[in-house]
Amino acid sequence: MPSKSRSVIFVLLTLALIFQIFPTISIPVVDRIYLSTYNGRKFGVFGWCTAKSSECTSPRIGYEILPLNGTTEVASLFLPSRAKRSISKLLIVHPISLFFTFVLWTLALALNMHNFGQSRKILAGAVLWSLLTVLLSLLSFLVDILLFVPYLAWPGWLVLVSTVFIAVASSMMCIIRRAVSLRKYEKLRNRDNVELVPLRFSNVNSNSSKPTASEGVSDTQESAAWQHVAPDQPELVHRAV
Repeated sequence: MPSKSRSVIFVLLTLALIFQIFPTISIPVVDRIYLSTYNGRKFGVFGWCTAKSSECTSPRIGYEILPLNGTTEVASLFLPSRAKRSISKLLIVHPISLFFTFVLWTLALALNMHNFGQSRKILAGAVLWSLLTVLLSLLSFLVDILLFVPYLAWPGWLVLVSTVFIAVASSMMCIIRRAVSLRKYEKLRNRDNVELVPLRFSNVNSNSSKPTASEGVSDTQESAAWQHVAPDQPELVHRAV
């Protein structure tokens, strides 16, 4: 497979990695990036903030309902989709998916090197890892849809684009692995053909020089003579048998 295909895989995974960074660093890590805004609140992966005063909860997994600025939050009106607040703990898949994407990105970088790019084991590992990465990225998007539809902001839609890029890169890795396997198989087959040519000629010469029974050599003596063929001539042993 041309190196251009490996470069395309690296570019796709680089974009996918960047797109998954945005939702992971959303509110309360970065004030201007959020997954959704609803009822005076902005939601991120690790918490939420008020839209007016920008007062935020402490970073944690799962949303907690706290009275900010002297107001009391109503649980039924907390999330845009009316989903249960306990589902917000599933947002942990965002940093997990980001980690898997980063590892896949490093594997794609290694595939652009000649020593690693021709290894079928590394290619097989990259393909299997990419399948897990696709599933985690898709799960991240589904969690965002479940919690924030129809008020999902642009970082959440970037996760969908990232999933598509990873899926395309995974498919291209499968094609590269198949191409490398076929190329190595062709080399082995061509090398075997080159080695078999002199062996066949050797068999012909051995047949012409082998004594026959008409020359006074018995079948028992003939078999005993062929059993003492040197071990470095397997073609003659095979012929004798």
